[in-house]
Amino acid sequence: MTHPSPAPARILTALLFALIALYIALTFGQHGISNDEEVQHVYGRLLLDYYGSGLTDLSAFQYKNLYLYGGLFDLIAAAGERLLPSMNVWDMRHLLSALFGLAGMVAVHRLARLLLDEWAACVAVLLLMLTGAWSGALFTHTKDIPFAASMAWATWYTTQVARQLPAPPLATVLRL
Repeated sequence: MTHPSPAPARILTALLFALIALYIALTFGQHGISNDEEVQHVYGRLLLDYYGSGLTDLSAFQYKNLYLYGGLFDLIAAAGERLLPSMNVWDMRHLLSALFGLAGMVAVHRLARLLLDEWAACVAVLLLMLTGAWSGALFTHTKDIPFAASMAWATWYTTQVARQLPAPPLATVLRL
């Protein structure tokens, strides 16, 4: 049995990722804020204050219950707000969330290609973009999309460590 050539799948995948990037670039500024985005952004500012104070301003850990969720995305967004003060903060958060989502799709692509083949990887990315829980949430679910993308990368690196046992390289372990 012959397998289809991976070259067309690579071309199709490159085109798909280009279309997704274009979709992100053209639409990130067209979304309203979600129900918890404002609270999340306040938390990010408080985390930035915590690190800026030399770890003495503990108000981030007394703000609602957000310390239970992790704040890496919100910290990055609050730093972005300070670095790009002329950009609308909500647009910046939506762009950042979509970029996390795009990075998650890259992880899914790599994992599907490793476990199956180039065609499966292309289909996996296409299915993610056709799934409303992913593409619909891409811009405004600033807790869920970064978390899912991070988990996709954690799965990728867990797979890499498992393949390299009993002595995975330190660099791979640190990435995990």
